[in-house]
Amino acid sequence: RVAACEDTHLRGIQSEQLLDQRTLCLDRRVRRMGEVLTVLEAADVDTLGRANTLVDSLDDLDDCANREALTRAGAPPEDPARRKVVADLEAAVDRAQTLRLAGRYEQAVAAAREAMASADEQEHGPTRISSRYELGRSIGEFDDAASESRERLFEGFEMALAADDREWAARVGASLLSDSTTRRDNDEVELWYRISTALLVGVEDPKRVRAALINNYGNAKNATSDFDEAADLFREAHQLYAEAYGPRSTQAADALHNLGRAYWYSNHREEAVKCSQEAVEIWREHIGDRHPKINLGLSALALFELEAGHDERATEIQRDVVERTIELFGDQHMSTAQAWINLAGISLYGGSSEEARRAVASADAIYRYNGREGTPRYANVLGSSANIDVVDGRYQDALEKLDRSLELQGPDGNPWVVGSIRISRGEALVGLGDLRDARREFLLGLELLPPSIAAGSFIEVLVDLMDLDVVLGDVTAAHEWEAQVLERLQSQTPGPLESGEYQRARWRLARAEGRDADADAALKASREAFSKAGRGGRMELAKLEAELAAEH
Repeated sequence: RVAACEDTHLRGIQSEQLLDQRTLCLDRRVRRMGEVLTVLEAADVDTLGRANTLVDSLDDLDDCANREALTRAGAPPEDPARRKVVADLEAAVDRAQTLRLAGRYEQAVAAAREAMASADEQEHGPTRISSRYELGRSIGEFDDAASESRERLFEGFEMALAADDREWAARVGASLLSDSTTRRDNDEVELWYRISTALLVGVEDPKRVRAALINNYGNAKNATSDFDEAADLFREAHQLYAEAYGPRSTQAADALHNLGRAYWYSNHREEAVKCSQEAVEIWREHIGDRHPKINLGLSALALFELEAGHDERATEIQRDVVERTIELFGDQHMSTAQAWINLAGISLYGGSSEEARRAVASADAIYRYNGREGTPRYANVLGSSANIDVVDGRYQDALEKLDRSLELQGPDGNPWVVGSIRISRGEALVGLGDLRDARREFLLGLELLPPSIAAGSFIEVLVDLMDLDVVLGDVTAAHEWEAQVLERLQSQTPGPLESGEYQRARWRLARAEGRDADADAALKASREAFSKAGRGGRMELAKLEAELAAEH
């Protein structure tokens, strides 16, 4: 404030109007900081986990000294009463934003609705736009409100266009792009990206909005398996975030985390691990070692290690994540349940069904403690338990749990979850010898799985179908599945365990057709891959050798 006054009354480099604007800008920044502090003072453990996001959302006070931006914004109302009305409207929108970023979505929706009604009543253009943006973002967190979320965002977009506020229009467009990604409407994704990109042309220093737009577009490319393009986009987003917030900012770290995922799926494994490790290091600088984001980064590293065949290292990392989550949230929190489920999957993949079963039991106890055993998310527990049953040969038990999972998901269940359940049912039916029913389940699951699913998981389903058709005597269909596997391998590289399973399927197919040389080569490749796949690979290798011994 002193500097603002001196610029007008001492140095004479700005007008009284700009002084007013700078003062109002500073008032809003201080008021917003007070909102954040109020939320944090009464924060539960979930809100504290979002504390860094809340702090990062506070705009830099130096922005209020940007005279060009203030000039473009126009003069504040001269009438003191109207000026207070505008300040109250801005405060209402800021309150809605703070609640959204704190994860208090029901309160955020109520606050945004109230802000929107007041802005409409006062016919104040800027807050009519921003309140609709906040309502669209907050209500979009509820599955049954996607249509209204989209409607409010589009209203805000149209208002921003009418006001020639290109930066705000692009900001809302970036959110509409994310909505289109969720609905898998790729044409709309491309449309919103082109529109929003064009809107930012000529906007002064739009790094923050452009970074968010490019980041969202990268997520869309991940969702369609365009992993190389996604990696390029996340690299660009990271550079923009680094320029806007600093190379060691949490925003830059978030972009690095996304880049790591894209690198992994586009077969740049070393770069993926480096990005994830650097993201964790930066997060630690801001939020310490005990924080949900650190757990997120470590869980990603655990999966990377797992797919690389380092199952013992992956299990060790995820055990640490479980302990960290308990420290943060307690042993009965739903976040802890998810950490246990992740450990169950990693342990099972690594060949330890006993540890996996203990982990699922811990997750199950948490769901029951919180009264969540009748919710769709409980399918995660049942599905994990069923997968263990399949490995242990308890196929009927697995089917009963998977059928219950489908009931919980209902007709509008998450396609990814339902697809995974169908595939698990197929595996159980194979164990029971119901091969044609198993094939049908695999096909249903394959239709539902998103293209962005990890390379190994998707290829594993194709290999299962390839194996089934060999057993059913349809080698033509088996070759068609193999062609899809080969096409997938052009852009993705599965881990050694999935590679071993694929080569084993090639061995069975070649043997069924009497191609002895090809069979021998595939058998050798399968053995080599399994030998590099850790404990899980050793178990599969033992099964392979048992299959060979049984034939002889």
